[in-house]
Amino acid sequence: MNAVLTNKLVCVTDVPTPYRVHMFDAMAREFENRGIAFEVYFMARTVPIRSWEFTPSEWHFVHHFGEGIHWTRGSTTFHLNPSVVYRIVRDAPRWLLVGGGWHLPTAMALIGARTLMGGGTTLLWSEANRGSMSFRTGIVHRVRQLIANRADAIAVPGKIAAETVRDDWGLKDKPLVPLPNLIDEELFGARVAELRVRRSVFRQSIGVSSDDFLVLWPARLDERTKGLLNFLRAVEGSVPPRVKILIAGEGPDRHELESWLASSSISGVTLLGWQREQRMLELYASSDLFLLPSFRDPNPLSVIEALWAGLPLLISDRCGNWHEAIDPGVNGWVVDPMSQAEMRRAFEAAVQMTPKERARAGAASASIARKKFSTDA
Repeated sequence: MNAVLTNKLVCVTDVPTPYRVHMFDAMAREFENRGIAFEVYFMARTVPIRSWEFTPSEWHFVHHFGEGIHWTRGSTTFHLNPSVVYRIVRDAPRWLLVGGGWHLPTAMALIGARTLMGGGTTLLWSEANRGSMSFRTGIVHRVRQLIANRADAIAVPGKIAAETVRDDWGLKDKPLVPLPNLIDEELFGARVAELRVRRSVFRQSIGVSSDDFLVLWPARLDERTKGLLNFLRAVEGSVPPRVKILIAGEGPDRHELESWLASSSISGVTLLGWQREQRMLELYASSDLFLLPSFRDPNPLSVIEALWAGLPLLISDRCGNWHEAIDPGVNGWVVDPMSQAEMRRAFEAAVQMTPKERARAGAASASIARKKFSTDA
């Protein structure tokens, strides 16, 4: 059965996030210029592990919050939105972009319904990352392969996602559409550059002197994914007093982290908790190095924020965008989080950079951001 298609691209994703709102605003402008309507359906307004604040009235794209059933298992929230599926099948958009994760019931239902109805192009939007995969064989792997195969193409943000879809999902012949993740470069680029004029003031407010080396680590306090203790244990003997590490985030392992820090030899680590956007901009403007040595991180947007902020980066090879973000030895380091020696060597090299070396690395990061993560591109 082929429905009469409307000249519209509809995106369905789980919940709004700051970077997605910016990206959807940009997509709305681009599609309007092409005479194509653009709408976004959110399966829910938020999920338990997120603390983002929004003002939907300020968004410049048509959006809907779907009613439905939501349940949480571990750190994953599942969504089932029958009304969203019904409305999209009824409206029959020419293009459907399904995000949020192939495993969400609403995503499965939409892809299945489009297959049955016929007509139009359905894209599955995936930040697939073999380093974050939990099921490489068995029933979950087969269901993932079945759902993804029903889509006409897979939208991927970068090299690791493309390789994971082809090699680990086993979809070697499925068309791949590049769809890089974007952030608001005006905020994390131009605004951070303006805020650097007050760098000494911001540092003073958090007890950091102008001579200190400040490391910013935006991460949920979840050892299983972010590897906080794993990294801190690796560098415990390599953190001189002038090095200060600020961890911006909240999560279930705060108590364990606090207990370990209280008994460790590292004195310069501060758990800031969750921070508002303006405060994060100030922290980027104040910092000398961005750190993200995660165990599992499908495609972290904070990496792109750090590029636009003009910082050197030290991240793990489990971060799904490291290929695009890092030119090793030029703007930063890529480490294996399973190698304590490798993490320690990279960290020691990073904190020993001279101001000129930091400036060169930061300029290289900003150049990468403009070339690979520009909204206008």
